[in-house]
Amino acid sequence: MTNVIGAVERRPLMWPYVWVVDAAGIAVLLYSIARVFTTALHPMAIVLALLATFSGLMVLRLRSISASFSLGDAFTLSALFLYGPEFGALTVALDTIAISFRLGGAPHRVIFNTAALSLAMWAAGEIAFGLFGLPLPALAPDIPTMVLSSVVGVLLFFLLDSGLVAGAVALEQGSSVVAVWREHFAGLWVSPAAGGYVGLLVALLTGTAGSLAVLTVLPLPVIVYHMFRTSLARSDDQLRHLEEMNRTYASTIEAFAAAVDAKDQVTHGHLRRVQIYALGVARELGLTDPALLRSLEAAALLHDVGKIGVPEHILNKPGKLTPAEFDEMKKHVTIGVEILSTVEFPFPVVPIVRHHHENWDGTGYPDGISGEDIPIGARILMVVDCFDALTSDRPYRAAMSRDEAFAILRERRGRMYDAAIVDLFFAIQDKLAAAAGLETAGDSRAPVVATTASGIRRRVEPVAQVSAGEPLARLLGDLLGGCLSVIYELEGNGSTLVARVARGPFAKEVIGHRLEIGRGVSGWACAHCTAVDDTDAVLDLGSVLPADSIAGLSCTSVPVKVGGRPAVIAVYGPRSEAAQRVGVVRSVSRYLQGAGAVAAPASPVAVAS
Repeated sequence: MTNVIGAVERRPLMWPYVWVVDAAGIAVLLYSIARVFTTALHPMAIVLALLATFSGLMVLRLRSISASFSLGDAFTLSALFLYGPEFGALTVALDTIAISFRLGGAPHRVIFNTAALSLAMWAAGEIAFGLFGLPLPALAPDIPTMVLSSVVGVLLFFLLDSGLVAGAVALEQGSSVVAVWREHFAGLWVSPAAGGYVGLLVALLTGTAGSLAVLTVLPLPVIVYHMFRTSLARSDDQLRHLEEMNRTYASTIEAFAAAVDAKDQVTHGHLRRVQIYALGVARELGLTDPALLRSLEAAALLHDVGKIGVPEHILNKPGKLTPAEFDEMKKHVTIGVEILSTVEFPFPVVPIVRHHHENWDGTGYPDGISGEDIPIGARILMVVDCFDALTSDRPYRAAMSRDEAFAILRERRGRMYDAAIVDLFFAIQDKLAAAAGLETAGDSRAPVVATTASGIRRRVEPVAQVSAGEPLARLLGDLLGGCLSVIYELEGNGSTLVARVARGPFAKEVIGHRLEIGRGVSGWACAHCTAVDDTDAVLDLGSVLPADSIAGLSCTSVPVKVGGRPAVIAVYGPRSEAAQRVGVVRSVSRYLQGAGAVAAPASPVAVAS
């Protein structure tokens, strides 16, 4: 028996349909009641009605999922075969009301279920017995005709019942009736088929040995009921255990992803947004395979898990990677695949992770595959991951605006990324941003993701202070006319660099500027004891100088020691002169270290948590 399950959303076209079915079903039920109670009822008819009601009250239900099992079809179809469409409609109504009472449900849903089933049973009986005669025992001993009549009756009942409910669901969801029927109802034929078989046996025995012969068949449904009750209880326990395991599994993935985020110096919000974007694009593409959607959902969180094996000084370097460093970075894909291959995922996560850096034109890594040979999940993931990375603050650059990120995606469209996916992402980006809760998504001039980490950039009141580094700054200023030279020294708390000396444009504004160890270009250079060349100056100075004054400037930062304490020499100048500036800064640093004026740090500085 088919019942409407779940909350019904008030759709304009659905309710008139429901009202028409309700009206037709109630009219059939009233007509059936009038016919049944104006004729003499056989005692066996009353027995069948009571058994149908009792079976509805004893319905079996799987608590872990929205599924139920009832033996009512055996008694309702027996009533149809023995006593005709009107009594069949009345009996199925009693069974439906009993099930609704047992399982609960909104009043409008109970009315619809009762009306639809009564209408389906009555119409099936009228058509079948209009063709072959009524009732079935009257056809005995013509067994072939009895079988044909029962088969037609059961088939019509199933199609009408499931079709009426599928129509309501399709109108609720805005889907095709045929698609809904195939997905949710096509496999439910077993219950009416089994009930029809029992009903046919009852009719055959009644036609040959009299109505009392039906008592020999009644133990059959009872035995089946108890068998199913035991089996369903075990299945329910197993499903509950599986549900608990799934929750644990999902929590483990979340924790693993959070650990990767912590090392990659990005917020967990990045992966969550990528997950929302990826699933949104997949659904807009019409992808409905549950295994594919689950794999994409997990891969969105785990695609960079291999970064655990990448050295931190490369992973969070605030500047362009060298070819050797980039080769090391690329290893995160194969490392991730090795890690995830040890997990027995029930869906194909590993192929998406393996190929999320492949390019549409075949120039990507690790396998160099191209076009549609790249799994669709990986093609979706690379587009949405790129967009969110571009519009988020990273150690090597500030967040871009949405328009700037779109321009980069558009330039890579058809070369690195699947053009169809890029175009679709552009079309639905506002919808995806709303789903991810990004209020700034509609402002094309602002980054989609605002900086939220405290301490990345802090503006403090300038404190004029001259230290022993003044001659060094003056020297750099003389050698690199027009550049801003800054000496950052470690503050007393050991977690912050402060600009003690500055020479050149905006020197007064920069004096006293603070950078946390590990943050910005100079903070990263100090923390990792590694020089950084030709990197966006906004990462160091974006909070203390106007954006137009540092546009086009790059930074060279070299870690040193001044007075035995960690420090950084930083020079900010036009990007076009970066090569010359790098050479000068490094030469001066080496000369001063050799003269004992400054010294290279012996070990990296611990990054404050």
